[in-house]
Amino acid sequence: AKFSTEFQYELKIGAEGGDLLTRINRIIAKRSTRGMFVTALYAVFDPKDGKVQLVNAGHLYPIVVGPKAGQFRVLKSEGFPPLGIADDQVYTSSEFTLVPGERVILMTDGVTDVKNENGVTLSQDRIHEILASCPGNAVARLTLELKRFTQDSVQSDDITLIGIGFGPYTELTFSSETSSLGLIRHLVEDKARSMNFAEKQVGRIALAVTEAVANIIKHTYKSETDQRIQIGIGVNGPELQIHLRDWGPKQDPSHFVSRPLDEIRPGGLGVHYMKETMDVIEFDHSLTYGNEVYLQISAEKVGRK
Repeated sequence: AKFSTEFQYELKIGAEGGDLLTRINRIIAKRSTRGMFVTALYAVFDPKDGKVQLVNAGHLYPIVVGPKAGQFRVLKSEGFPPLGIADDQVYTSSEFTLVPGERVILMTDGVTDVKNENGVTLSQDRIHEILASCPGNAVARLTLELKRFTQDSVQSDDITLIGIGFGPYTELTFSSETSSLGLIRHLVEDKARSMNFAEKQVGRIALAVTEAVANIIKHTYKSETDQRIQIGIGVNGPELQIHLRDWGPKQDPSHFVSRPLDEIRPGGLGVHYMKETMDVIEFDHSLTYGNEVYLQISAEKVGRK
């Protein structure tokens, strides 16, 4: 509580990371009870050029994943002791530059300390592998894997994850009216064309996304027209990444099953079409309420103009 208050106040005086943490450390060291300290990582991210200013006070190093699947690096800036241990400690900043498509992952040690029912922890290599497997959906993937690994067994520490992506990204909110489908379709088509997808593929991508939105309107919101749907579209090299978010009742993705193709009747093919079109379809299971689905397709696999 002391740290939070002092941080907010000192931040108004100056935002340069090294000087900021040096001032806060001096205050915490003088006021805290013996043996109390705070680990902290202070980062300033510039979305214009991808530069990151970073000061690490005894915290886990950030991990950068992407731009391609399987790629990751650890931002090993100069390490300093936690705040509150030595009142004369001087902290300095390090600077890194991200490339479009990279994503910085920040986490608490509750992630690396998770244990399953047998007391086994998830290895650091495995955590890196999960995060790098799909950079655009790294946080959701690791959250789901942690849930599977622990089987909801009680943990001794908090589990906190934050992902910050760098690169072209558009996020808009629409009403849950069917009239929104046309607007969303045009948005997706424009973005796909800007990546030089073949026109036939542009149509398939747009249809797959509008099918997903139509399912949100019909099944999640039960055709209520006063709800909201958020769509985010990002470009990561050759990959088009799309996030769809709603605030309706939690849905079970295992129930989203397409009907057999030999049944000749209208409807029921939306899920099948999405799976046939997209390279990746994943749900974020970490949300407290609402639903988010992540869609990804690579222009390298389907070809461009």
